[in-house]
Amino acid sequence: MTRLLVVMRRRVIGLVVVFALVLGLAAQLLAQGGQQTGQLDMTGIATVEPAHFRFDPAAALGTKPAQHASLDSALAMLADRDASGAALASMAEAVGLKVDGDRVEVIAEVDEVNVAAARQAIEAAGGLVVYTGLDNTQIQAMVPIAALRTLADDPAIAYVRQPDYLTPSSELQAGQLTTVGVTHANATPWHNAGYRGAGVRIAVIDAGFQGYTALLGTDLPASVVTQNFASTGDIGGGTPHGTACAEIVYDMAPQASLYLLRINTALDLQRAVTFAIENGINVISSSIGFYNLGPGDGTGFLADEVARARNAGITWVTAAGNERRRHWGGIFADANSNGVHEFASGVEINCIATTPGGDCAAIPSGYALRAFLRWDNWTPPVNQDYDFAIVRWNGSGWQSVSTGGNAYQNGDANQRPTEVAIAETSGAATAYGVVIRRYNATRADVNFDLFMDGAPALRLNSPPRSLSDLADAPGAITVAALDSRSPFPQEPYSSEGPTNGPGGTLNGGQIKPDLAAFANVDTRAYGTTAGQQFNGTSSATPHVAGAAALVRGAFPSYGPAQITSFLTGRAIDIGPPGRDTLFGYGRLWLGNPPQDGTTPSPLPSPSPSPSPSSRVFMPTLQR
Repeated sequence: MTRLLVVMRRRVIGLVVVFALVLGLAAQLLAQGGQQTGQLDMTGIATVEPAHFRFDPAAALGTKPAQHASLDSALAMLADRDASGAALASMAEAVGLKVDGDRVEVIAEVDEVNVAAARQAIEAAGGLVVYTGLDNTQIQAMVPIAALRTLADDPAIAYVRQPDYLTPSSELQAGQLTTVGVTHANATPWHNAGYRGAGVRIAVIDAGFQGYTALLGTDLPASVVTQNFASTGDIGGGTPHGTACAEIVYDMAPQASLYLLRINTALDLQRAVTFAIENGINVISSSIGFYNLGPGDGTGFLADEVARARNAGITWVTAAGNERRRHWGGIFADANSNGVHEFASGVEINCIATTPGGDCAAIPSGYALRAFLRWDNWTPPVNQDYDFAIVRWNGSGWQSVSTGGNAYQNGDANQRPTEVAIAETSGAATAYGVVIRRYNATRADVNFDLFMDGAPALRLNSPPRSLSDLADAPGAITVAALDSRSPFPQEPYSSEGPTNGPGGTLNGGQIKPDLAAFANVDTRAYGTTAGQQFNGTSSATPHVAGAAALVRGAFPSYGPAQITSFLTGRAIDIGPPGRDTLFGYGRLWLGNPPQDGTTPSPLPSPSPSPSPSSRVFMPTLQR
């Protein structure tokens, strides 16, 4: 999926160091007219083989800076800014902040008993309360930058941080016309038999629906319901990604009612779910994902939202993710006891490569890189402290070039076992990679998940457990991606299961994904250039959502469990025999439509996911 991925950045980093780094990055952005974002284009890019893959943590990372007790580092940096206008906006963008005039978007974390007082404090400071989470512990607000430290010190507010943002990822191309998935899923006989999704309401949840109005009455229904839950921008802004997804849903279920719901943050998603419940939505299609929002074991905020929708009778279909080639997972290893993790024997740097196992890519200047790390210390106290950095080969050694990645995990409240490092490539083309350093940790069995956004592959990668957050939710139908051309091979980026074990551990995960559907299909949202198509698990997901709508339309009494059973029971088994962590139950196939309104033989409800035998994937370098 061209996935929209959430950025969890509870980084606590030194203000002086970060301020200098981000000012430099902002200056680069202004000079260059904006950074290159999205998938790194490897066409014609050379490779480079650094002399070694060892790392000197003392020389390159230095000491951990001081922290502010209740204000995250990115917001603290902005509060101490010496900039305005375009420079300030670029600075905010560089660390993932949303600024509107003199206000910045934040999440205030509070105790439930203090929520009213916290709202009053925000408003008294000139802020605008956008939304209060259902459990009354999170307030999303736009607040004056000048008031950040005052609010962080208010006794009613426990912590002020930036929101959990969606961010566009890669595997996205343009397309035209109608998806061939209609034929491949055998939806055409259903349409011919009169089953076209009439009476079914489908919500497409996405980060933007750019250009949707131009398609109304042609590639989209003549009318759609729209709702914008994002604090900034409008329903038709942001990205055409949601429009392309809606086109596929419409191709699959042309008489269903479409609801286009735009979000930016995790709390926006909660608002969208409430809207869906209140408006009788039957199916949700979400070609989105999140980084670092939970342990990846099927629990947490996102899984709870899926369960809330499912309990209201909504069948939720979501993307597995596009992280198969740019994920690494495994146990911390440090054979030489220098505090730096070894991805393989003697290898402390995991570089960005053109393909897994290949030589390091010589990346030119101007590309934005984001790296995400989480580990299995989600149950308080969060006291296993690791640092994380994006590093650059300078011809003789590796140096850290990233902002973030050194938050504290010292057992204080509101901390999570996650790090985010961001960087923009600069100077002559050279190798970039990531490094993990133990700062203060006592456990020897810490399990990590590392995701590299903005790059095609990590040199040392782990396909298992590469699912994005939301894809691990047990109540969702999680969808992998297949090439739309027979014999429908797995797309090389399509994320695999299993989920993580309890608490983010290595063992004991559940089988995901559930189904596989079609990528490399035609849409109009991105233009009509011949040979370019919409791909990723983003493309696969709305095919399954549309199929779910056809089943619901044919059998109005079916709830999420029955619809799921119908689809998984008719799927064409591919890959390893039986249900597996590559394709779930298999390739989407609706089979023959019901005749004369008769109900097919009852299908059993899906049984709880068995625990596959977990494995540590410790690859070796390949030349």
